[in-house]
Amino acid sequence: MESDQLASNTYVNDSTKLKNDYEKNVKKLELKPVLNRITKTRMPFILGDRYRIVVFRSSRKKGIYSSAVEYDGKICHIEEFMDVDGLADGFRGCEDHILAVNADAIANAIFEHIKNWSSMVAIKELGSVFTEDGKKTSMYGRKLHNIDDVDEDKFIDMWINNVSSVVKSLREIYRDREYSSDPKKALSKKLKEFEDILSGVSRDNIDLDFLLVLIKTLFGETLTEVFELIVTCGLTLRFVDRDRGLVGNRPDWLLLISPPSTLKTTMMDMIKDSPYVFYIDDVTAASFLPADPMQEPLILNMHGKVTLFPSLSIIAQKSDDEAKNILAILERIYDGEYRRGTAKSTRGLPVDTVVIGALTPDVFEHAFLQKMISYGSRYLFYRYSIPDYLALSLGHLFDVSHGAMLINHIRALSNHLFTYAMNNVNINMLQNVVIPPEYEKDLDVLSVMMARLRVVFYRRVEYVEDEDQSGRIRYRRVESMEITQRDAPLRSYRQLSNFVRSNVFVRKSPRFLGYPQIDRHAMKLASKLAISSSYRYFSDIILYLLRKHDVASISSADIANMLKVSRTTAYRYIDVLFHLGILNDTATPRLDETYFKTLSKYLLSDGDGGDGE
Repeated sequence: MESDQLASNTYVNDSTKLKNDYEKNVKKLELKPVLNRITKTRMPFILGDRYRIVVFRSSRKKGIYSSAVEYDGKICHIEEFMDVDGLADGFRGCEDHILAVNADAIANAIFEHIKNWSSMVAIKELGSVFTEDGKKTSMYGRKLHNIDDVDEDKFIDMWINNVSSVVKSLREIYRDREYSSDPKKALSKKLKEFEDILSGVSRDNIDLDFLLVLIKTLFGETLTEVFELIVTCGLTLRFVDRDRGLVGNRPDWLLLISPPSTLKTTMMDMIKDSPYVFYIDDVTAASFLPADPMQEPLILNMHGKVTLFPSLSIIAQKSDDEAKNILAILERIYDGEYRRGTAKSTRGLPVDTVVIGALTPDVFEHAFLQKMISYGSRYLFYRYSIPDYLALSLGHLFDVSHGAMLINHIRALSNHLFTYAMNNVNINMLQNVVIPPEYEKDLDVLSVMMARLRVVFYRRVEYVEDEDQSGRIRYRRVESMEITQRDAPLRSYRQLSNFVRSNVFVRKSPRFLGYPQIDRHAMKLASKLAISSSYRYFSDIILYLLRKHDVASISSADIANMLKVSRTTAYRYIDVLFHLGILNDTATPRLDETYFKTLSKYLLSDGDGGDGE
């Protein structure tokens, strides 16, 4: 009964109101394709003054389409369809009366444009190659904008009204009851805090910083960091300005490493619908740049965008040769250009992208880490987990339709604000960010440490001859760790420097003579990235010794107990860290004072965060 009443608050059921809405809106329904945004795989439309529709054409299955409809701050996804009837059924499932009543007419009009897709792409390409005065302009590095000129105030006002209504309904569902479970009580508290934040908001203070507060209230500190890392790394794409020939400072790539069901994909989906994002579910080595020039290269869609791989695990499922080829190609794409030799010629294209992927720890450690470090790591790694109580609390939220609606509203705002940031941040702004001398010195220390942790090492076993007291020859087994490769700190410094500079545009940062200045929060995230960008046991040992620095004597046995491995295994990793200069002893391991002083500033003084873990 209660859910029926809530549903009636969300969807219009009054026949008189429906009639008035219909008469008011149907006269305004005019479908217009947005010609300058059409690509070979995407066709956007404006429908009246309320709806935005994007139709996607599958690059792998001919005649298969999907679509997304945005209206009133909501996003309706229409899965695979092949014809007018399939698209019309999708519109009817969007739970919007105007779309439902006009579903057949809108679907027919869209398919009339689909029939002329190739011609429209050709017209658009002619317009992008030549300016009005007939002079050539660059096909790369052009600044994208929103699909249409949406009134900013109107969007924000609609968003506030819609999300407030949904949260109010959720508060009714999860209001405090004596018989509620602890996770439901926690969720009720989160929703109350969420509602309080919304009650004092206006369009003037809705920005990425506000969005981080909302996400932290609902998802907790760790997942908020995940989202902040995604957005920050996305903004590093603006360090590249191909029109001005500024391509040497490559943007940051990010890998999220966490156990299954820890909302990696949910956080990545927060920016999925931005025009600056390209989403990939699967990939082959050949698809990046096909030998057939008539096939569209994948890198053409990646160029100028953030490329999301919600599950890189699928690469690990491929044959060893195919997986190695894909990883090697991605390394070349990172450097800004990919060229491929074919039987007839050599093809190549420039490509500037930020790759953000997600993996489970087991797949990452066993199938990816060694290869990535061997090639020279282009990725920043971020390892995290979430506590059970938070997972259960969010599970209750996702269990009701209004919970899914709230997530969709947050996603709509995330896409809107991320697109706005990508439109407005440029290389000059990033280069003008002030790094105070103290932070610059600490960045040097963190960069050296991160480079040293990106090490390739092997266990060497030798048998040494010994003569016992009776004169008999005995062979003694001697084991040592051999370091065969270690990064220079050039790339690691650029990565961390780019990250902290970009991070100031995600939050309200301090100013110095009018210029944004990096702060302690940015350095804290940089510290976490620095110690995470290698083997898990390395970062675990460093964090453990950081917290136990004042303990008189820590042994390898203590570390083995912490890692839950044998003493021999623990000692191997301790030995490598010692030879890298990060630890100053193997018998009683301690962090080198240089690294301790730097890390303790950012990871100890207010705790190392998390959600109660």
